[in-house]
Amino acid sequence: MTQTQKEKLQYIITAFVRNLSKIFWIIPIKQNRVAMISHGGTQYSCNPKYISLYLQKKQPKMFDIIFALRASKKWNSCDEHIVKMPSLSFFYYFCTAKVIISNGGMPTYLPKRKNQYVINTWHGGGAYKTNKVNIEEKDVTKPRTRMDLYKAHCTDLVLSSSDWFTKHAIPELVLRYTGEVMPCGMPRNDIIYRGEHKPIRDKVSKYLGIDADREIILYAPTYRGSIDSMQVQSEKKFTMDLNVEQLLHAVQNRFKNRPVLLIRAHHAMNMAEHLKSADIIDVSDYPDTQELLCSTDILISDYSSTIWDFSLTKKPCFLYCPDLDYYLNEDRGVYTPIETWPGILCHTNEELEQAILNFDEAEYVKKVEKHHRDLGSYETGTACEQVCKRIAEVCGVEA
Repeated sequence: MTQTQKEKLQYIITAFVRNLSKIFWIIPIKQNRVAMISHGGTQYSCNPKYISLYLQKKQPKMFDIIFALRASKKWNSCDEHIVKMPSLSFFYYFCTAKVIISNGGMPTYLPKRKNQYVINTWHGGGAYKTNKVNIEEKDVTKPRTRMDLYKAHCTDLVLSSSDWFTKHAIPELVLRYTGEVMPCGMPRNDIIYRGEHKPIRDKVSKYLGIDADREIILYAPTYRGSIDSMQVQSEKKFTMDLNVEQLLHAVQNRFKNRPVLLIRAHHAMNMAEHLKSADIIDVSDYPDTQELLCSTDILISDYSSTIWDFSLTKKPCFLYCPDLDYYLNEDRGVYTPIETWPGILCHTNEELEQAILNFDEAEYVKKVEKHHRDLGSYETGTACEQVCKRIAEVCGVEA
């Protein structure tokens, strides 16, 4: 079966499930029901999680909160009503929810009812890796484009982290979207922006068995390959050529504390072969990236939107990009020049070592603040409050 045939088949199946699900429309919408899904149901995380936590804290028992997950995890100890997907319960709750929240748009296999309200929080801020989409050349006869247009048609509100994101990224991410954009920042970043990190760091350190006085480095490379799950993924596999010993030595010399390296790999990456030192801990399965960022002293990444989140701390970030030419020209590409990002660009281990040893905090903070001004940051630490106020209005309850 060709790729085109696979896309057509998936489109047909999706449309069939969506129409079949309309049987649940005979059941009235529950006015206070809020249904959420994060990363396609693979995680209890990101913006939907923090919106849910805020609703539970500020308006306990006011809302019937549903969170969809594909598998039960031991860390899913939350107060939301968890529904397994796919299941009849999943379709029932989402088809009868007043508000549907997703960090990737309305699932295309779900039908949207007339009085439902759909919020797309997206799952990244800043202006970094691109979708590599030319909107004008999108063929509306293609199955993928038609599903993207369906998502945009269903969306009532999109959250944005910055003015630049609103003007340039959202038209790609939510294809030809012309609806309302809320300039509130990312709900998941409220805890980072407010700076109350010590209790979170204590929690993470205890969980990982890290001494409180150690310098925590987080290495979080992004995914390589096509963003389109219906396309064949890039055959260029990620290889970690980071010289860990050189890195740890440089950090200890510059920052004077004994460092520990946390590696958070994308789910498509295998880092197991690199975890051969007591000073390296795999945190790929840790349930909350934001808690790791709050606990981190130094971030090393490449093209990930985590650098936007972490930039709110103004702590050191280094962009280790040995495959920059490939990524720019053959992989995803970037929205804005990487030299302007809130991180120090390094192409080799030697450049990374020198950047760490010569790190100038004052100059770095100026660069981060300029980046926030240039993009027109909306981050104020109040995103959850703003979004939840809108949810209350839509549901007709007192905020």
